[in-house]
Amino acid sequence: MKILNYTGYRTGSSSFGEWLSIQLNLPYYHEPFNKNITIPYMVAKRNELYKNFTIEESGDCIIKISPFDGFDYEDLKKLFDNRIVLYRENTKEQAESILWAKEKELWHHTYLNDKFINAHYTISMEWLDKNAEEIKSLSESLERENEILKSLTDCIIVTYDELYYSDKGIKKIEDYVGFKSNSKFNKINKLRNGGVKSTLI
Repeated sequence: MKILNYTGYRTGSSSFGEWLSIQLNLPYYHEPFNKNITIPYMVAKRNELYKNFTIEESGDCIIKISPFDGFDYEDLKKLFDNRIVLYRENTKEQAESILWAKEKELWHHTYLNDKFINAHYTISMEWLDKNAEEIKSLSESLERENEILKSLTDCIIVTYDELYYSDKGIKKIEDYVGFKSNSKFNKINKLRNGGVKSTLI
């Protein structure tokens, strides 16, 4: 079984992809075609992991691909048995998260020179005020991207909020892919504020 996780950035896809990989006992390939990576250690890691990587020869697996990776979805979907489209309804907070990660050059927990780098974070009101215009512009762009994602066919469409604030998203995916999970999706893996909060973060 080959599963496409088609989603943008900061949609909770990393934790979700890792969880689904464990549930289905399939390898998870995170953004093998991401050409927007500029942070040296991330570029080196991606080049090492995904040298000569192709969808056709990847076998049974889960692959995260972003709309920004240059594929036409109509051609892409033919290469997968199942297609999960994931988007985030709160584009303002998605934009905040993207801009924060870019500025800090830290997108996920990682190891750098054998040292663990924790990616949990909080954002101050001062930073939000300082970056308000850029946040607004990116949020509007993400809203347009969401409209495209919501229009896609031959897939299951799930939101960040369904994954992180209810069990609805996991139930939809179980029914669509055809499995029963052995463990619940660990919502504490959220990076912002280190856990699930009442606000949609």
